Amino acid sequence: MTLDEIDKKIKNSPSLIGTTGNERLVLSGLLEEFDFCKVNDKNKAKYILEKLGFGINDINGILS
Repeated sequence: MTLDEIDKKIKNSPSLIGTTGNERLVLSGLLEEFDFCKVNDKNKAKYILEKLGFGINDINGILS
């Protein structure tokens, strides 16, 4: 999946306000892509988390 496709999925997802991190991944349709990227492309995994509003401390903890 390209970064543009990721951006479109996030843009077209329902409101993510008040959701947990896992809910954001599910509602955006990016859970499977994130799981793949977490193992194979840490930079893209970080991009997904940043775009979904995760803080840097949370991102570092998730990706370590």
